[in-house]
Amino acid sequence: MQNKKRLLHLPLVMLSYGILASVSCNKASKDPSPVVKKPVEQAANASHPWKGKTGLMIAAVEANDHYFANVLCYKDTAGKFMFDMAFPFSANINIDRRSMLPDPATPGKTISNTNYGKAYIQYNAQHVAMMKPGGVFDKVKAAGMPVGLSILGNWDEAGWDNFKTLADATAFAGIVAKEVREKGFKAILADDEYSLHASGTHPSSYVMVMSEIKRLLPDIFLCYYQYGAGAVPYTKPDGTTVKMGDIADAIICPYYPQYPEAGYLTTYGFQKNKWFATAKENAYSTDYAQKAKADGIGGMFFFDVRGRSSSPSVYRPFAQRLKNMMLADPSGCLYEREFSGVNDEVR
Repeated sequence: MQNKKRLLHLPLVMLSYGILASVSCNKASKDPSPVVKKPVEQAANASHPWKGKTGLMIAAVEANDHYFANVLCYKDTAGKFMFDMAFPFSANINIDRRSMLPDPATPGKTISNTNYGKAYIQYNAQHVAMMKPGGVFDKVKAAGMPVGLSILGNWDEAGWDNFKTLADATAFAGIVAKEVREKGFKAILADDEYSLHASGTHPSSYVMVMSEIKRLLPDIFLCYYQYGAGAVPYTKPDGTTVKMGDIADAIICPYYPQYPEAGYLTTYGFQKNKWFATAKENAYSTDYAQKAKADGIGGMFFFDVRGRSSSPSVYRPFAQRLKNMMLADPSGCLYEREFSGVNDEVR
């Protein structure tokens, strides 16, 4: 049986980290998307440590009520982590409706929000608590586990498919880059599943904004959750046309369990070593592990990773078949309780 992941975050519970980006545009541009004054880019030859690797195991943990640090408990007998990276699920892409913001230069005063009405990143209360200094987020990073930023649509028109111009896409890419640099994220997961449709959007919005993110963060592991109009190629201002697979490092199946199909190459442009099959603890097929290794695909993406007593038995065959890894007994490490606020403190 295939299952889609369930929605986690609703607009009423969202809190903001107050992230802004400002751009200037050239209205005389021949392209309907204005030329923008772009943020400083990283070195063009930068790359991530997973480039060209296969057999990866990626975890996503519902940060609202599942303990994120459980990903550290899954190790082999030599202490090597089973998961190659982990995403707390999920931050959101939403419309910024704050007209005024605190003035960073003058305590007690406010300034106009130049990003008002545009897309920005929001975290709910559980995410904010998890990322406090010395908290669970820092614990996972300090242990050496690469942590990613997942960004999910959230029932308004600030979706990955909904950018109207290159200027808007660049502004949001700048917001993403700021978050990555400040918080130390090593990967990004783009997911448009719950965004609302907007009118007048750029037909290549999804690929356009992903292209801008990769331009600003060439060393990021950029993941595309196969949902939304990511199949529409984007023609850059210099005339170069790119597909999603030319930009992103991974394409992830949208159902659980699901194995990638040929269209991931022909439609999206992803080579096999960027394909990721999916599983979750109540919907998985261990046959995918052997097939993934034989086919040379990128690996497996595990949604809703938990710390239950039954959890290790789910992951053990995947670790063995994909990585030739013997999973050690994690029972003394796992935190099994599941409740809202479980990531408020290190346990």
